[in-house]
Amino acid sequence: MRLALALLFALALPQARDAQRFHVDVTDDDGELVCTLQADNAPLHDVLLELSERAQVSLDGFDTSWRKTLISADLRKRPLRQVLTFVLGSVGLSGELRQGALHLREGLEASDEREVLYDAALASYLRVLRDFPEHALAAQAERSQAWIEVERGRLAAARAHYESLIEQHGSSELVPEALYECALLLMRDEAWQEASNRLSDLLRLEKETEYEFKARLELAWCVAELGEFERALYMIDALDAVEPPTTDAEELRRGLVRVRTMAGLGQGKAALELLDDLDARLVDGESRGTSLELRAIACRAAGRIADAARAWVSYSELVDGPRRAHALSNAAQLALEADDEIGAMFIAQLAKDSGVDLTATVREARTRLSLDQLELTATTLAQRVARAERLLAGGLAGEALEVLQPLQAQVAGLDEDSRVRFSLAYGRALERELGVDAALEHFRDALPHIESPDARVRIYLLAAELLEAQGRLDDAIEAYRGRI
Repeated sequence: MRLALALLFALALPQARDAQRFHVDVTDDDGELVCTLQADNAPLHDVLLELSERAQVSLDGFDTSWRKTLISADLRKRPLRQVLTFVLGSVGLSGELRQGALHLREGLEASDEREVLYDAALASYLRVLRDFPEHALAAQAERSQAWIEVERGRLAAARAHYESLIEQHGSSELVPEALYECALLLMRDEAWQEASNRLSDLLRLEKETEYEFKARLELAWCVAELGEFERALYMIDALDAVEPPTTDAEELRRGLVRVRTMAGLGQGKAALELLDDLDARLVDGESRGTSLELRAIACRAAGRIADAARAWVSYSELVDGPRRAHALSNAAQLALEADDEIGAMFIAQLAKDSGVDLTATVREARTRLSLDQLELTATTLAQRVARAERLLAGGLAGEALEVLQPLQAQVAGLDEDSRVRFSLAYGRALERELGVDAALEHFRDALPHIESPDARVRIYLLAAELLEAQGRLDDAIEAYRGRI
């Protein structure tokens, strides 16, 4: 922010000024104090003292260590509170006007005050760029606005400022940086072709720049994402031959590009071996998400479908928005491909909790599991019970109940072990969906048809467990004693 203020001053003020280092004017505009402040490396203490005197408030909390602090600003007819927030925030301080005093303290306040500073800085940049569009520092002003927008998370706005710098100030020494940063922002939006175009523009510049090797690396990544895997691998090989990586970060980035290209070329096993090595040596928290995404892609290429689904689920936990939706959709589809219908339904439930609709996936899984069929078709009763047990283990009690309810009339045809398994599964599903009393009622109906003492004990133990979980300890004790 200090740099921004200094730049604004250089852009806005004439070359020749009065010897006075600052000017302050405070007026009352319909009950609101409005301030004009022009300062050129002026002592913070003197400026604040003048401001407080003209605003008729006292100055409280000024630390002697701040006396050497200098500020530059050009703020005209702004609300006094905005001026104070802007000036103090530019040197890492904050203040509050209350009870006739300006109270100072170190550190910025909440994000809303930072937003005020950002808005004020952007407004000032826009004004001076309008007044001095051809100034030697105009390109720097565009770059500073891009920095601010990146800090605020407004990537499209940041990209627009870089594009403006490139188009309006084509001869500036900042153009290579703008091309590179613009490409990185496009890559964050997965706009691979547009990013590739900007990186190619950078590499076509006549003058060699410090961004050349970084641009070649990111271009290889974009080319791989566009499906040109052989070309991307050739590019990364050529880069390694001309300029071997000198840092861990460079080695990691190049290695990840290799993993992506190898997976794209169908070399899934080799890609996973390289990724395992990178994970062990170089991957950190910042690159963990990229590593998981590539692991999912490489597992798919290696034919490890279930592992690919799991990797997508893990990746989804680190991202949000469209990326999370994409990851969970991929995971669910791969689970179906691996014949894990229950896993697909579980992933669909995760997606639903995140606001992602995978209805088609759920419908396909239910059809495969015959959950929507009223008759048992060719599946045996015992297989249906086993299916319900898997659904319960996956946390899908409602679906398990749908599987078990049509079987009640035919339970008598099962052997006793299967009848006990049915009762235990049905009891758990009832408890989760309808409550423990519904489960107890089922157990009471089932017990007269079960003769084995060991089998009866299993039902009593489950009843006690469910009651204890609900805090009904007296009833749980009775269940342990064989009475429900």
